[in-house]
Amino acid sequence: MEKRKVPNAVFEAFEKTRHYKQAFIDAEKEIEHDHENGIFSEGDPNHPMYNNGYNYATGKYVSLFGYDQDEFMEKQYK
Repeated sequence: MEKRKVPNAVFEAFEKTRHYKQAFIDAEKEIEHDHENGIFSEGDPNHPMYNNGYNYATGKYVSLFGYDQDEFMEKQYK
């Protein structure tokens, strides 16, 4: 059986890929956390201004008839 020499670049590429994947996962979690808190960048296609005021992360509208959704629903069902 003949031994093969594997270049170090192969192993370095694997390390970079693993770190890049982890960085991507961390970035997604950070963005999701921001969306749950109502923080969106203006270029974000999930921004409530592009979705008729609906925040997909919280499942609520930003405002209904000028009121916060929870406040409006409390007034609606009194």
